[in-house]
Amino acid sequence: MKYRIMKLLVSLSLGIFFLCGSVYAEAGTSAAEFLKIPVGARAAALGNAFSGLSNDSSAIFWNVSGLSSVSWKEVSASYNSLYDNISLGNLSCSIPLGKKISAGIGVVYLNSGTIDKRGETKEKLGTYSVQDAAVSIGIGAGITKKLSLGGTVKFVQEKIDTESGTGFAADAAFMYLAHIMDMPVNLGVSVMNIGGTMGPGEESDMPFLIRAGASSKIFNEKIILCAAADIPKDADTTAGVGAEYYFSDIFTLRCGYRLFLEDLSGLEPVTLGFGIIYTESNDYMLDYSFAGAGDFGLVHRISIGIRM
Repeated sequence: MKYRIMKLLVSLSLGIFFLCGSVYAEAGTSAAEFLKIPVGARAAALGNAFSGLSNDSSAIFWNVSGLSSVSWKEVSASYNSLYDNISLGNLSCSIPLGKKISAGIGVVYLNSGTIDKRGETKEKLGTYSVQDAAVSIGIGAGITKKLSLGGTVKFVQEKIDTESGTGFAADAAFMYLAHIMDMPVNLGVSVMNIGGTMGPGEESDMPFLIRAGASSKIFNEKIILCAAADIPKDADTTAGVGAEYYFSDIFTLRCGYRLFLEDLSGLEPVTLGFGIIYTESNDYMLDYSFAGAGDFGLVHRISIGIRM
């Protein structure tokens, strides 16, 4: 059985390698760029190093195979105040279908706020806005005690002023529990936004992206360490590391550090946040994070959720 699992992992890795080779060779400008924006306060507080952890309903956005470890019903919503009046909201829910198998639904919405139209001589001609949305449906299943697989399909829409375009994309992911130096480590890889082209206007490719990460629980699972990298086809690779400390069943403190972001300096790549869980008949969750955004100041994220 061990050798069959290793053979499957090698096959998955080779498939990702050849897929990258064919897609990255044709790298260019992408449509639906908002699909690459990290979502959720918890993940943001961990330096966006969430693809190797993904153990809540937001796995639908990071690594859908992580839904296999979500054995409860969960609904979570997040609001992100970005910059220049741009806001990003998302909603996710997970529904257990059986032992080590869960379905998930995710919705992401971006609004640019009001933008001035300008003519050739910079005169104001009115205003317009950009509104983007994506709806995802996915499933994550435990194939063995160590290996989980997952897949997502998503409908994507972009609207700029009076023009709009729609398209479809898919994600494929796996997560594997390894032991490195006698330490359990979750390894996760997610190949995201596999699809065709979409507008508005001249059609472009979907924003193909690979997320790869790892996480490990230490000190009797009171601390979670994680690290991850985002590898887009049309931009430079970025990465992050993070830590989550459980002070109690109620309060969690989080921190992270983002790497390879040229527009951030000093302490700006640092991310901080916390989580609060109030338990009665259900678990009620509140997560908060903030992070530097260079000349745009701080970005604040808030998520609320319920586990049933």
